[in-house]
Amino acid sequence: MQNITHSLHLPIYTSPMGNTNHDETTAASGYQLLFTSAAALLFIHEIWLLYNKYRNTSSNKASNAPVTPPHVWSFIPHIGSALELRKKTILDFIHTHADTLKSPIFTATIMGKKCVFMADSRMVPMVFSSRNDALDSNALQIHVLTKVLGYKQQDAVDIMTGTVLPTSQGHYNKHILARPALQIMIPQVQEYVNNEPHHNALAGGVVGWKQQGLYDMVQMHIFVASAAALLSPTVAKREYISVYRDLDEGFPYAFANMPRRFLPKFAASVEKLMELTGTKEFKEQGSNFIKVRHELGLSEDALNRSNGGFLWASVGNSIPAIFWVLYYILVKCIQEEVDRIFESLPQGQSIFDLQHLDDMVQLGSAFQEACRLQFGGFAVRDVTKDFVYEPKIRDNNGTSKCKSSTKYLIRKGTRVMGYAGVLHYDEAVFPNATEFQFDRFAPETDGKKAQFYDRNGKALMTPVMAFGGGSHMCPGRKFIGYENKAYVALLLRRFELRLTTKEVSVGIPGPKKINQGTGMNNPDREVYIEMRPRVLEADRALEGVNGMKEE
Repeated sequence: MQNITHSLHLPIYTSPMGNTNHDETTAASGYQLLFTSAAALLFIHEIWLLYNKYRNTSSNKASNAPVTPPHVWSFIPHIGSALELRKKTILDFIHTHADTLKSPIFTATIMGKKCVFMADSRMVPMVFSSRNDALDSNALQIHVLTKVLGYKQQDAVDIMTGTVLPTSQGHYNKHILARPALQIMIPQVQEYVNNEPHHNALAGGVVGWKQQGLYDMVQMHIFVASAAALLSPTVAKREYISVYRDLDEGFPYAFANMPRRFLPKFAASVEKLMELTGTKEFKEQGSNFIKVRHELGLSEDALNRSNGGFLWASVGNSIPAIFWVLYYILVKCIQEEVDRIFESLPQGQSIFDLQHLDDMVQLGSAFQEACRLQFGGFAVRDVTKDFVYEPKIRDNNGTSKCKSSTKYLIRKGTRVMGYAGVLHYDEAVFPNATEFQFDRFAPETDGKKAQFYDRNGKALMTPVMAFGGGSHMCPGRKFIGYENKAYVALLLRRFELRLTTKEVSVGIPGPKKINQGTGMNNPDREVYIEMRPRVLEADRALEGVNGMKEE
């Protein structure tokens, strides 16, 4: 993005004789001129907005011609509405301007780019799953590869537009998404969790409740378990968590084109992660997924960046997702389901297989609900040519054809920003949308899958868009879902957990503003819990027998 600088040069008059009155008069005149000019500009701008609104409305009434979405005007060139977006939640920003402009679609300048925002939940899926040839998702991904992960430009282009992409998708399908692959990786996750030193130390005789930072604990466990199962045990070490953390915290700034010299920790973390994924040991001990990556035909540098980027992207969403699930269910616990399924395991088995995890429908529902409430990501598409968008919107009475009365002209060069929260917080789709209901996505009493409908009455194939939609689905979605169930279930089975008294009184944390729009929301503060080993009925019985023997 080009930096655009506008300077306002005002003449400064000084008197060689030091005439104070003349200075004050001149300064006052200058300020008066400045304020008068500003007021005139505002007046002209308002007239321009009214004229365009009248022109668009008149034209549309006369010929049903497409209209240009109204624009959010900003005093700050290039930066535009970026600062306002940083201060508010994204949902507040979208609905506030849609209400003010009286339009479900509007544009706003964000760091030099004119972006299209949509406030009607029926429009959002179009961005997530659209195959419109005027919408391009590759440009932004190439931007991430080059500006964030440091790919060479040609390598990034080859990955997104050449033969590399279908080969890579084949690897994901076989070694990440397929059930046989999950049957290997998910038990590995559980082995790491069961052998976690932090858990074993806590379970080994600590009396009473121990206070623990919830996010810090989840980050520590999930980074190690995910890295071991998805990539290689050589990177599954606590000492590398700081590398991931520095990369994740610097991502929004690097994405916004801040020079790397101003982000020393971020730049060092990217190169360190590439170094770790480039060793001979990493590849020799790597997962089945890693062992086939050489088939991509990438350069050594690009391959290492691809592997490191995959690790960052995987844990970057799974860590906050699991944090939120635990936070919510500490208030509404689903302990009985976990205990029931655990007790059905064969004697001596302490690891859930995929079928056991599939049977945890309440926990799975809680995961979906946490993602609905806390997924803060955009689906972003660059517009490569002008196109007319006609939303399929029924009248309130539902009797009209499924067409909007207004067509919108979306111009080449703009960027369409589909925000999942517009759908996730729509009361017409999810009643009491701001409330966490752990069983919202659980099967109905007759065993049928819970069904949700948009405002047109159409069944939603993907009611929660935390992992994309249509052909743009996250390849790690099944792994993350099973990992969440396995980790939370093992934790609930071994420990009693509760929020501290202070946490209960202060309420839910907000989203970390700097990470808004990039994926699952990170909390804006740490949440403290208390935990202690559970004493189960079987343990109590065993203790009684041992006590009798000692007597």
